[in-house]
Amino acid sequence: MNLRDAAQEITRYVDNVTSMGALTRFLRDHFREALSILIVGGALRDLLLTPRRTPKDIDVVLEGIDPRDVYEFPGAYKNFFGGITLTYGDFSIDMWRLEDTYHLKEFPLPSSVSGFLQGAPFNIDKIAYDLLTGELHDDGCLAGICQRELRYAPAWPYLEPIQATRAILLRRKINFRFHESVEQLLERSAFLIQRDPTEVASIKDYLRYLKKFLKEESVDLVLGEIRKYSK
Repeated sequence: MNLRDAAQEITRYVDNVTSMGALTRFLRDHFREALSILIVGGALRDLLLTPRRTPKDIDVVLEGIDPRDVYEFPGAYKNFFGGITLTYGDFSIDMWRLEDTYHLKEFPLPSSVSGFLQGAPFNIDKIAYDLLTGELHDDGCLAGICQRELRYAPAWPYLEPIQATRAILLRRKINFRFHESVEQLLERSAFLIQRDPTEVASIKDYLRYLKKFLKEESVDLVLGEIRKYSK
């Protein structure tokens, strides 16, 4: 799938699926000053998979917005990566200002869509769709979907045990094979969690934040998968 076809597929979905259209209007109405309203990462990947997965968790990045308009949003609460989480209809929405996304705050990347995509940890995270213009930005997600391969490719590595956890969950969800870069990430993370118990605690906190892995046996399953990569 090329960039133009992918953009048209996403636009058709946004325009024709009632719940997605309602979400688009909600975001446009509440963030009229935004220069860009970007859906990023996993929701777009799910729309482009065959068969398609219906997204329920939506990551949104806003450009050109006052911090108070985002972080004082009624009914929202702070999420694991420093943005806010809110519910709209059937959607759980994680939202950040562009310049406040984790890797743009922590590393010398340009505060732009390009910089955001460079810093995203996995190839299939490197995609963004602007609800205001219909433009699709891609830096490896479409190739990853075509190859059914998960690569670890951040501009700067960060929170690697958390990223290793995401890799395990992604493989269970979409069954993509691991590139050697992901296997190396898992090896490093296995070493870290063996050496430092606080890394285990951070993984547990992250899984509990996801709300889908509250049972202790699920935490143990993920940790066990990572530990298989110990050398």
